[in-house]
Amino acid sequence: IGSILSLLLNSFNNTSFILVDNDIFKFDNIGRHILGVNDVFRYKVDGVKKRLLASRPDMDVKVATKNVYNYPTETLSDCSALFLCTGNLMAEFFLIEQLEKNSINIPKFILWLEPYGIAGHMIYLSSNEGLKDLRLLFSNQLIYNNNLIASDEYYKPEKFMKRDAGCNGTYTNYSGNDVTLFLSSMYPHICNLLENHGFLKCYRWVGNVHLAKEKGISLSENGLVKNQVNIF
Repeated sequence: IGSILSLLLNSFNNTSFILVDNDIFKFDNIGRHILGVNDVFRYKVDGVKKRLLASRPDMDVKVATKNVYNYPTETLSDCSALFLCTGNLMAEFFLIEQLEKNSINIPKFILWLEPYGIAGHMIYLSSNEGLKDLRLLFSNQLIYNNNLIASDEYYKPEKFMKRDAGCNGTYTNYSGNDVTLFLSSMYPHICNLLENHGFLKCYRWVGNVHLAKEKGISLSENGLVKNQVNIF
């Protein structure tokens, strides 16, 4: 998600990036990432930086081949916005810890896809909103309230995960097309929030709901149509 999102954000004038990730690009990432075979076994952020500079050689792109929780918080706070889309649980816990300390006072976007691209989500927190606001969106079991896949299904992770992948040893099944459709739906909202700010908002893109039926996966809502966007 982050690699494709970086290409979209690069369409702004005078864009600069800090790319933070210690993940290595592997063969199972091909097809849903902007990198290709020549980037296998290299750091993803190095490959994305090279891709960005290919279109704008004079732009400012910094990379850190480390986890975001090992990156200086004060540097993040100098940015215009933070986009968290690593799928890394420890990175998400880091953000929660920083929200608790009120140490990242910039707009924050959290983006992810549910397994099989059945739905995609974006949470927006303003510079003034923190952990208390984020907690309202999750159940006591830390399951996101607006998930399209029914909560009970998330207690059976073996239904969704594949082993030996590039993202922390496991990955969920979705394609590059799913990522592109999801981000295409979110991008107008991202642009509006970057320019006009606002307060806590949640966006849900409806994806491959037909696969849920095929695979016997229960949904929290029915009658939804692919590519519609729900705002909460």
